[in-house]
Amino acid sequence: MAKRVAVIRLIMQGYYGIQVAVLLNLHREIISSYDKKFHQGGMKALLHRDYSSGKPPFLSPEEEQEVKRMIEHSTPVKKGMAGPFNAN
Repeated sequence: MAKRVAVIRLIMQGYYGIQVAVLLNLHREIISSYDKKFHQGGMKALLHRDYSSGKPPFLSPEEEQEVKRMIEHSTPVKKGMAGPFNAN
């Protein structure tokens, strides 16, 4: 977020996009996209970020809670699972 604001501040101070890119170590296309967002929707648009929800979790919420409970309150030995150093 700080870099986005810095981009706009530098452009408003009269720096060219390519100069801002060098100063902030960003690609010039990023500078252009931040400038465009700012001019289209102001600071709110500049700072808005869409996050991907990502891959759905492998475990259900109930299974997650069970795993957390097991980690906090038991060990593999207590659950009857032999480790590599105490195998039969």
